[in-house]
Amino acid sequence: MNALLTGYTHALLRNDQKVEVEAARRLAICFQCPLKKTTMGIDRCGNCGCPLAGLTRQNTKICRKWIR
Repeated sequence: MNALLTGYTHALLRNDQKVEVEAARRLAICFQCPLKKTTMGIDRCGNCGCPLAGLTRQNTKICRKWIR
């Protein structure tokens, strides 16, 4: 849960360019994933259920698809 709080803090502030560049790269991967779900306008990981806005802006909970 702390990982998502960190991610949402980054999502709200958007003051770290390095985090935003990595989040954009991860989101591009997530939007191509067949597991992605959208519920009530919120994009979520279909595997873990976490909202992508917070998930892609943290470094604790990593999807194997993000690994280069």
